[in-house]
Amino acid sequence: MIANEDLPDSPARSDGGLTRVALWVGCFLVLYVLSVGPVAKLIDKGVIKEPSVTPFYAPVVWLIDNWEPAQDATIWYLTVVWRMDGYYK
Repeated sequence: MIANEDLPDSPARSDGGLTRVALWVGCFLVLYVLSVGPVAKLIDKGVIKEPSVTPFYAPVVWLIDNWEPAQDATIWYLTVVWRMDGYYK
């Protein structure tokens, strides 16, 4: 006979499901926001054209335009980490 804890649908096994989903969503959001740097660098070098990525990054651009701490963090990220002087302001 198989114990309940060995079954895939048992409550003992499914408790971490929500935590796992939240972790994946959190990782995706962090990587999504951080991907602004490489994309901005590629746009700056002329490798990709800005209109091709504008719809994908519209939520980030809106946040940067409407929340000063996000704008300050983005300016720091692009100038210090990606060495893109004069990208904003």
